[in-house]
Amino acid sequence: MDLYPKQNRRTILQRTSAALIFPLLILHMKTFALMQAAAEGGQTLVILLLIAAELLFFAVVLTHAATSFSKAFITLGLLTSERTAEAVDKACYVIGAVLFLIPAFAVVKGQIAMFLMH
Repeated sequence: MDLYPKQNRRTILQRTSAALIFPLLILHMKTFALMQAAAEGGQTLVILLLIAAELLFFAVVLTHAATSFSKAFITLGLLTSERTAEAVDKACYVIGAVLFLIPAFAVVKGQIAMFLMH
């Protein structure tokens, strides 16, 4: 762990995000029904927790994609330079951040409008 701390952090982040995708995907697929039931029961805290879980799902998927992209290109032999791989990583992180912010705003705004503003 101490020899390559940056690479190890990235690998841990990649693997942790991979492990979280499936359970969060299941929750994501059931979110609408759960929010609808919570809204009918007046459970605002449950709705807020589900919104937070949705944001976490988006973050986990995009984090996994961003940390895996250059590694996939290296595996395919399309990237041979470490410098190019770092540039691809930075671009992926920026694109991932934008791809997180836009749907996060739209989805959260929609969920608030549907389930908290009644």
